[in-house]
Amino acid sequence: MPKVFTILCHGTKFHRYEANEIVAEFGRNLSGREVRIAGAATNGQDHLTGDYLILEGPGSSSGQADAPTPGSVNPYTFDPKGDPSGSILVETNFGNYLVPDRTFADHFYGNGSAAVGTTRGLLTGAGWDDNVQRAVGVVANLNPMPERINLLGWSRGAVTTLKIANKLNEIFGNAIRQNIFAIDPVYGGLGVPTETDVTTIPASVHCIVVILSMHERRNMFGPQDLSRLHVQNPAATTAVFLPMPGGHSDQVRSPSTFSRERKHAAKVTWHLAWRFLTNFGTGFKQDFTLPLDVIEISNAYAQMRINMGEYRARGTEGLVNFAMGMGMSSRSMLDDLARYVTHSAYFVNEHHRAVFRQAFPNLYRTLFTNSGFGILAMAEFKREYDGIKTAEPTIVRSLMPYFLSRYLTIRQDPMWIFRPFATSGNAASLHRSWPAILPLS
Repeated sequence: MPKVFTILCHGTKFHRYEANEIVAEFGRNLSGREVRIAGAATNGQDHLTGDYLILEGPGSSSGQADAPTPGSVNPYTFDPKGDPSGSILVETNFGNYLVPDRTFADHFYGNGSAAVGTTRGLLTGAGWDDNVQRAVGVVANLNPMPERINLLGWSRGAVTTLKIANKLNEIFGNAIRQNIFAIDPVYGGLGVPTETDVTTIPASVHCIVVILSMHERRNMFGPQDLSRLHVQNPAATTAVFLPMPGGHSDQVRSPSTFSRERKHAAKVTWHLAWRFLTNFGTGFKQDFTLPLDVIEISNAYAQMRINMGEYRARGTEGLVNFAMGMGMSSRSMLDDLARYVTHSAYFVNEHHRAVFRQAFPNLYRTLFTNSGFGILAMAEFKREYDGIKTAEPTIVRSLMPYFLSRYLTIRQDPMWIFRPFATSGNAASLHRSWPAILPLS
């Protein structure tokens, strides 16, 4: 087994002491021990040991010594950050000024700028670059060096995973492969970010799954989706983008905190994240398991379809969110869902399509491929349909709007009954099916 190291990246304002939040809960349940730094580990003399690293979110304020606000301390030693000693005279047309003499070494050891407060972190993400420095500095000094790094992040923490992966790729190339589970990566602000390290999935990333909140509406919360992210080397990287119902935090809060109608997006996301990390070698405590089989997952997605209106109505609401987001509008990906999933009129995402196809292969073939019904297949279809209706009524209930929309077309197309319910080629060329390297359940 390759040596695996795991990095968890919290989103804005969040930290390891949060309750009922995916990054914090996963952090509490990782097996092994976290890397602890004593002294400046980046001097190339002291080696580090450990299995994982947890990075607090920009603007977070836990009040705990082991979880300081990113940017407020030296990222390697956790000593309070301050300006280096010494200053230089700068002459300008408006007068002469003494400014701190900041060298490259000062910046590298975390003393090159004044401490970042929580407000700057909340508004701009300031401090996340210190998290990147800390992560890369730790990895560079691990003994033994990992062969694989798994990263999990949410919001700006998900963007931080991209920044870390790009820096690791810059330094180590393909010597260390990364796998990323990014939940609704949001850079923040009204503009579209252009920096390479937040718009590029580097070639050293073996697999990345990106969860995208379908019903987040705040303008300041634009996601790094297919319109913003590009894969540096598609031959080396498997990238899967999964739309998921709900607002920005509806996938990361514990499923138990939601109503019965709105818990399923979180339930599937937590399962996917756990399965993704364990699939690539991250270890969890023995009693921390989140398994779902393909029938359970299919039912969860069916509930999402049935309750889509509830997710949409409650995705982001209220004057506070309107002000925080500098206005509201629907995410552009909702107008382009066929780019993310084949048969987007029914399936929420490619994971949904893949588990449905495995759980109900005959039903899938009849409804969603070019085989159609045909006279002889009708009786067989009815038998299977009636069996599923009895055993899994939620699945059939979720399909009813889809059945109805197709049934009504018989008035325009009398031969409809002999045709498939959908064609198989409605996804754009950038679409990627569920990859074989990832388990379905």
